[in-house]
Amino acid sequence: MTDIDDEDPKVRRNLVAFSSAILLFAWLELPMKAVTEKFVSTSWSAEPLRVWLAIAGVLIYLAMRFHFIGGGKEAFSTLGDGFLTDLHWQVGAYMKRIEDAPASRKQMRHPLADAVDFGIRTFAVSGKATPDALHHVHVKPQGYDSGKTWRFSGVAEINLEFFSKADRVEPVLDSKEFEVSYSLPFWLRAWYLLKAAWTSFIFSERAITGMAPVWLATTASFVTGLRLGTLWSA
Repeated sequence: MTDIDDEDPKVRRNLVAFSSAILLFAWLELPMKAVTEKFVSTSWSAEPLRVWLAIAGVLIYLAMRFHFIGGGKEAFSTLGDGFLTDLHWQVGAYMKRIEDAPASRKQMRHPLADAVDFGIRTFAVSGKATPDALHHVHVKPQGYDSGKTWRFSGVAEINLEFFSKADRVEPVLDSKEFEVSYSLPFWLRAWYLLKAAWTSFIFSERAITGMAPVWLATTASFVTGLRLGTLWSA
């Protein structure tokens, strides 16, 4: 038994070409009669509703072929992984600012940043550490050693280390650890989600490669649905 020859590039190409043809046909408002005469070489006039039903059927078939055979399923998985990675990286970068200079923490106006500054003020006077001692802040998600990563909300482990010299040649004078619950504000969550979606699914090389057929097919499906709805209710 001979295997069916349906290479990935061919499946992708067919979906892109057919979707583009639908959009071009709708945009230019080509008469249905002229199109049918082009394909069947006769003056036969096709019923528009049946033509658009056939177009919808072919489009669905090509989209399914692309999803299962043309790499669509793998593309969605890869882009989804990229989305989560980018999202975690953005949240991690936000949390990294908590470890930076006090000026950065003040700009954040977040309870976690306030907790770090409070800890520095409180613990700096304990033991040998003085208020002017140099400090280093370690902030990580609770359970980080077990593979936990940053989320929009959770518990953070904070470790404060105090040094006596800028070159940190001296050993740690004092070290304090505590845990603080954190929750990013809604506007910041929305901003990070939009940025991750933009770079993962729209504006990136991998997005153009993986999502271009999807955007074209989605738009073509929308146009086809509008035409079918108009013809059905007429």
